[in-house]
Amino acid sequence: FGDFAPHVFEFLSGCDLGGFNVLRFDIPFLQNEMTREGIPLELNDFRIVDVQVIFHKKEPRDLSAALRYYCNKDHTGAHDALSDVRATAEILDAQLGKYDDLSPDLEQLHKYCNTQDARWVTQDRKFFWRNNQAVISFGKHKGKSLQWLAEHQADYLAWMSDSDFPPETRELIRNALNGIFPQKPEDED
Repeated sequence: FGDFAPHVFEFLSGCDLGGFNVLRFDIPFLQNEMTREGIPLELNDFRIVDVQVIFHKKEPRDLSAALRYYCNKDHTGAHDALSDVRATAEILDAQLGKYDDLSPDLEQLHKYCNTQDARWVTQDRKFFWRNNQAVISFGKHKGKSLQWLAEHQADYLAWMSDSDFPPETRELIRNALNGIFPQKPEDED
């Protein structure tokens, strides 16, 4: 990327940027890579249109919007704990009536709400499976196995274990530093 970074900077100079979720993903990703190459991109140099922001502002995805959508009611007691609980229960009941593929069984609902993409070791997608080994998905050691990192870059993993990563990821790293590596689960049917 270092060879192309100056060309990317020149290409983007004077441009406006747009896309879906660009403010939370694409632009920060590009900024990190450009900064790593010593060519920082400043957001105030661009006019940016993020279609996802427009979508979220125009079609809010909060409890009041869900009550309106599923139950055709206004949430007059918004942010009152008891009113919010009642609205949530009413929405769940309406969802169970609307979607034939949703089971009222608690275990089934739990599985539906907590599915994890089998390609990823952790829900934050910091590690993925490759050849049945956990591999880091970002940063200067991107593509290296967790075991390789524990053996050759323990300081990097120690830094990660003390950083602001989710508890699941920090536990995975602490285990690796102690020689305990995750095993890829068997595919479930």
